[in-house]
Amino acid sequence: MKIFIRDRVELVNALPRRGTYEDSIVQDDLRKKLALTQTELDEVELQTNVGENGQQSMFWRKDKDVGVEIEFTKRELQYLDRCKLLPTTPEFRAEYERVVLGKKTETA
Repeated sequence: MKIFIRDRVELVNALPRRGTYEDSIVQDDLRKKLALTQTELDEVELQTNVGENGQQSMFWRKDKDVGVEIEFTKRELQYLDRCKLLPTTPEFRAEYERVVLGKKTETA
């Protein structure tokens, strides 16, 4: 499924820092899949500003964010759902239902 920078960054930042050994493997795999590349940073001109209070703000050229195709495994989607991190967009819900629940996607 196609996922854009905002969702990728938010998911990585929201992943729990602790968990079982199995959780840590899933977390590592998710971090690798969701990570931005140096090429992407240059293409979207991503900048991070740190305010006086230490709060970070990220800015990028949203018109240049074309998204990337990411295939999530059943275990990854179940983990995101269990952690209450599964985005509620129709695309994520459809991907969850297809991969985890085995529902067929409707074709036009």
